[in-house]
Amino acid sequence: MPALPSVNPRARFWVGLALLLLVTAGVYAPGLHGDFLFDDAANLSALGDMGAIDDAAALARYLTSGTADPTGRPLALLSFLLDARDWPADPYPFKRTNLLLHLLNVGLLAVVLRELMRGMRPAAVRPGEEDTVAVLGAALWGLHPFLVSTTLYVVQREAMLPATFTLLGIWGWSRARRDLEQAPERAAMRMAAFLIGCTAAATLCKANGVLLPVLIGALELTVLRATPTDPRAQAILRRTRLLLLALPSLALTATLLAMGVHAAMSDLSAWRPWTLTERTLTQPRVLLDYLSQLLLPRPYTSGLFNDDFPVSHSLTAPVTTLPALLGVAGLIALALWRRRHWPVLSAALLFYFGGQSIESTVIPLELYFEHRNYLPAMLLFWPLALGLQRIRRTDTQPAAVRRAAVAAMLLLPVALAVMTGLRAELWGKPLEQALVWGALSPHSPRAQAYAAQAEMAMQRPDLAISRLTGFAARTPPDLQIALTLIDAHCQLGSVPPAALEMARAAMRQTRDTGRLFVTWALDKIETRPCAAIDASVIAELIRLGLENPRLQASPARIQDLHHLTGRLALAAGDAKAALSAFSSAMAVMPRPTLAARQAALLGQHGFPQLGLQHLDAWQDSVHVADTSWGMRRIHAWVLATQRYWEREFAILRETLLADLAATGDTPS
Repeated sequence: MPALPSVNPRARFWVGLALLLLVTAGVYAPGLHGDFLFDDAANLSALGDMGAIDDAAALARYLTSGTADPTGRPLALLSFLLDARDWPADPYPFKRTNLLLHLLNVGLLAVVLRELMRGMRPAAVRPGEEDTVAVLGAALWGLHPFLVSTTLYVVQREAMLPATFTLLGIWGWSRARRDLEQAPERAAMRMAAFLIGCTAAATLCKANGVLLPVLIGALELTVLRATPTDPRAQAILRRTRLLLLALPSLALTATLLAMGVHAAMSDLSAWRPWTLTERTLTQPRVLLDYLSQLLLPRPYTSGLFNDDFPVSHSLTAPVTTLPALLGVAGLIALALWRRRHWPVLSAALLFYFGGQSIESTVIPLELYFEHRNYLPAMLLFWPLALGLQRIRRTDTQPAAVRRAAVAAMLLLPVALAVMTGLRAELWGKPLEQALVWGALSPHSPRAQAYAAQAEMAMQRPDLAISRLTGFAARTPPDLQIALTLIDAHCQLGSVPPAALEMARAAMRQTRDTGRLFVTWALDKIETRPCAAIDASVIAELIRLGLENPRLQASPARIQDLHHLTGRLALAAGDAKAALSAFSSAMAVMPRPTLAARQAALLGQHGFPQLGLQHLDAWQDSVHVADTSWGMRRIHAWVLATQRYWEREFAILRETLLADLAATGDTPS
């Protein structure tokens, strides 16, 4: 931002940063009143899955319960305890903490940029300009509307926390690096401590935290190229770079290649509509789309719905595939080639592409998510801030050009703040948000189903039916569209045969029912909101799912379908059929959680004897120990050490026996 002549130069940075944080908090405030979305419930329900987290034992169970990465992301899970210790919970505290974390990251980014520029003196950055450039660079990132879908989407705290520790690691490394001349051994130890500690902490929040050595390596190639004059310090710096940056980066590259080979040899067709080759060809187009969104910001985007992003089937289909691949390769090559002459621009580009190297390469994740840019884009606006400041401070530039630079330094943050404010306001209005996302993503099944649900919530099922019918007419059968269309017809009182046939067709070919079908079916079984959807309809859809060869590759989904069969039988009062279906579900993937839930359900429906029988069958069966490495194994060890399931099953057995005694029967 432009200099503030009335402020003490030593305080100017902090005054500017404080103003930036206040503005950022203000523009985000309207979005704090939104609801939980999508993956929020699936991830945050761990807060109450095993009871309230009110003692050390419950805390240990909760922190080891994560399954997202091999680490389970325990530090991210720990952060959610700031907002609730049970589930369900109020979304406002979670969103407020996310905003506070974003403000922290904005502040840290400004501090890091200033530290990096101080290390670049005198050749690259003029004395006194780093404060203004640092605050402006942080403002252009922190106020960018593309980050709203990360900051206000609660579960994406898991993407924000690695950025926090990455910034701390970069600051600690660069700050210690400046002391190499005076105390090389001590400085190298501090560099190692910051790198190792912050990499570990970031990785315990999300796997891409492991990229810190790569990102600092990008800075060492560009803006941190200065070397001490003392030969001993030079040797220590070389060894430190080799051991802490080069070798971990090579190990990560080898790991990604191995994961890519493994994925290429695996059959992804059962759960992805593309091959690994297609994903790899698509990602350059995705990256350039991200960059266009970042460099040409707009107030509204498709948000969380990008399942309609076109897949690249070859270098020429679509025709933009090869140009995008060459474009990304060219930007990386340019950054490497000109790193001595354009160090800040090169740093921004290498940092961006390095930050995308896990989620946007060979791991078969979904193709496109906005939150993947939160960390990589942090340095992207630094070159612009520095360039504008240079123009403003260069006396040889025409006065009109310098005035234009000053105007840009003022107006760019204002324009971004306005767009972010508009987008944040939309996040605070879930129904309007759903309709906007539906309009911006006309080819996305998820966006159209979500918009239709909003229309039903507004008591306009007719609009939902029109939307979904039109979408279904031009796309292959989709399970989410079909089930939502049935719900819309139910709201009007009847379901036409065409809607039921669409659901049948979708169930025959869906790759993954997810939890969507389970939630939908249980709602129909338990609350019976629609007379047209009776047990026979649900049973037929379950049968079609069990016959679907794509679902056969997903044991979890087959288990869900058998479990739903048992729930249908219980609702009909057929306890023996329910027990048989529950036993089939347990045979697919033996899990104590499911065994306990099913035994309890049998008891709750008046069949405690069968509940005890199901419990006995589980406890008498042979349980194969979890041999997977990572947090899942630690979680199993925690539960075994606490004798958690032993105690839970004892309590459940006592309850079932009491229910059985109340009937006047005795255990058989």
